[in-house]
Amino acid sequence: MRNTKEDEKLNRHALVVAVWSSLIFVAAIALQIGIVMYSPVWIVAAFIIVLLGFVCHIIVNAALETEFTKGEAALGAVSFSFAVIFFAVSCIVFESENLRRLILPMSAGFSSLIGAVITYLLIMYG
Repeated sequence: MRNTKEDEKLNRHALVVAVWSSLIFVAAIALQIGIVMYSPVWIVAAFIIVLLGFVCHIIVNAALETEFTKGEAALGAVSFSFAVIFFAVSCIVFESENLRRLILPMSAGFSSLIGAVITYLLIMYG
């Protein structure tokens, strides 16, 4: 006999992976183009795509009446922290004028991600 709870968890996991894998691939390409070409427009596009993935994940959670798992929250927090630390260290170590042009769009992107998480928490938990 099949366990329907396990099937539901597997279906949710597959849906979340399908959403994130496609969007994060496009976001990585946009971010790579933005960094190589020193283009704030591509960097902003990358962060918008990541925000879209976050919104899609929230929609999946709402449709399936679930919440973020502990693993998803941990992965998000560690990935975000690593990205911010890596960007900050690279700005300090590599003193390039072109890299300095990316500070504002990258900082705005990281801030928008923090704002999205705070907004989600306020809406979800009051």
